[in-house]
Amino acid sequence: MKTIKSLMTLVAILALSFGVQAQDADNRFSFSTGFTGVDAFPTNATNDYAGALFQDFFKAGDNWNVAPSVTYIQGTYYLENGFSVALRGSASSISKLGTQSVKESYIGADASVRYNFLSDTKFDPYVLAGAGKYWMGDFSSGTVNLGAGLNIWITDHLGLTYDSTFKHTPTSYGVSHFQHAFGIVIR
Repeated sequence: MKTIKSLMTLVAILALSFGVQAQDADNRFSFSTGFTGVDAFPTNATNDYAGALFQDFFKAGDNWNVAPSVTYIQGTYYLENGFSVALRGSASSISKLGTQSVKESYIGADASVRYNFLSDTKFDPYVLAGAGKYWMGDFSSGTVNLGAGLNIWITDHLGLTYDSTFKHTPTSYGVSHFQHAFGIVIR
């Protein structure tokens, strides 16, 4: 787990050291990195880890699993007309699932299509849909993902980003969960 976190941190530092241009038809790439919070409680799933849908959604101290280091990296490629595709990798540790204490590692890999509602604004809301896979301890499962987020551009090339993604697990042994991501984005 330490090796993965160290590698993610190194990739983030290297990516930040390169010059980048605005993400548009001529310069289509953006990169983001930051922290994630994994929360299985407000999912309305049929397991011991869940509460009612969106119950205590923002109760980060009680339900979210947040590691004190960089836990995700993401690359995004702009297509056109507000659409882009993104690949994200994340690694963290899980200490609580709902009201239960656990001690598991968490690794996630996700691909999504994003639609940005606005262009050329400081506030840039988007929705996303995609698929992924996560590994938690000895278990793994595919997921179907839906989410929403917001980029707040500080400059033309640097911004803050937040998104919440619901990761539905179709298997009976999987854990449906929300993954919240906070970070910086460079375009």
